[in-house]
Parts: sequence; structure tokens; C-alpha cells
Amino acid sequence: MQADSPEQSSNPTATRFSNGVIFSGIAVMVVVIAVLFTGFYWPGWMKDDPPYEFHGGNFTPPNPAASIELTDQDGNPFTLAQQSGKVSIIYFGYTYCPDFCPTTLVDLQKVEDALGEDADKVDVILVTVDPERDTPERLKEYLAFFNPEFIGLTGTVEQIDALKGPWGIIATPQPADGSGQYLVDHSTALYAVDQDGNLRLTWAYGTPVEHITEDIQHILK
Repeated sequence: MQADSPEQSSNPTATRFSNGVIFSGIAVMVVVIAVLFTGFYWPGWMKDDPPYEFHGGNFTPPNPAASIELTDQDGNPFTLAQQSGKVSIIYFGYTYCPDFCPTTLVDLQKVEDALGEDADKVDVILVTVDPERDTPERLKEYLAFFNPEFIGLTGTVEQIDALKGPWGIIATPQPADGSGQYLVDHSTALYAVDQDGNLRLTWAYGTPVEHITEDIQHILK
């Protein structure tokens, strides 16, 4: 009896199965390589950026900032609403402060310098907690030592007191000394109000300049 030739004895079904296994294996390898390529070599701009983490205390969701209606260092009426389109960094202090206020204003000037061209989109605002001594003229003279573009605000004692609750400010005058001078114990936090008038961030006293700058740059985006 004549033996079957190799061609005659081959199983078409087995051949198709073998080819299918090989094809599937190649496909799996291609997928694995693609995943590895994507994970390790894909350009950074093609990946999802991780969410930004603010250095300051973040108000989530942002809340409309409490209104401020006072008088600026030029004697003109000022409202926080007129800051629409700009970021405002607000600090509650006073010109006779021996420590916290001047160091904070120096830091804020460094922030302005670090922002470069973006500094035009940001205003630094000092709201006095000592309205009896901080007249518009006094504020203007004082702020000129740091940056004449800084905004100084004052008003009546009643107007300033009305801001304490909505802004969470503590300001307590201490007994005067023999010369009539006195200190004011006050809060030292900074507040950021965004272009839409929302209270976005607060920074504790001593927050590094670079951290404040990064947060402001992110808000500006």
C-alpha cells in the first residue's frame, strides 16, 4: 500500500489553528509594545496633566468675596467690584505695624517682580485695621516705600469693623503708651480674589514667595 504524501496527510484545520495562534501572539505583542511606548515615551504634552495642588488654602468651590467699599490712598471711592478682570491680593494691616505688615508687603513686591508681565493683571491691596491713624495721605506715603502701585484703603471705624465678620478678620487695638502710640493685634493672612470676584485662596503669614507666585500664575491661567 502506498503511503500518503506529507501534503496529503497534513490537516487543514490544524494548520489554520496554528496560524491563528501565531497571529494572535503577534497581535498581543504589538499591543504590549504600544502600551509600553505610550506609558514611557509618549510626549508629555499628549498626557493628561495632574490636577494642580495649591500651596494656599483653597476655597472649594470658590465663593463670591465679601464686598469692600472704602476710600483709596488718593481719596477716591473704591469698591472690590471694580477689580473685575484682575486678581486682587488683599491684606488687612496698618502702617504703624512694626513687623508683620512691612515684611508681608516686601514679600508681595517680590511676588510682583516674579510675575513679570503678568504683574499688570494683579493688584495688591492693603486694607487698614487702624482707620483712626491711617488716613489716605498716610497710606499713600507708606505704600510708596514698597510699591506706589499698591492700593491702600481706609474708611470710618464703623466701615472697617463691618468687614471683620465677612472676612474673618481679628483686629484689636492695645492700650496706648505714654506717647499715645499703640499697637493693633490683627490677623496676618493674605487673601486672593480672582478675576470674577470669587474668594479663591488664603495664605498664612510667611508663605514662601515662590508658592504665592505659582498659585497666582495658576489662577491667571
